[in-house]
Amino acid sequence: MLSTRKLSKTFTLPFSLTDLADFLSVDRSAMMRELKLLKEDGFIDKTGNRITLLYK
Repeated sequence: MLSTRKLSKTFTLPFSLTDLADFLSVDRSAMMRELKLLKEDGFIDKTGNRITLLYK
């Protein structure tokens, strides 16, 4: 949603990763593990709260 609003593949999360996990009602460590896998598989690039979607 944030990417679509800004018309950009790069966006900054407006809250912490802990708050994101709470918002999604998931365990923070499980969410971080999934984000790491998305990064390793080349779907995203993540630096802190800044995320870049790497799809074509």
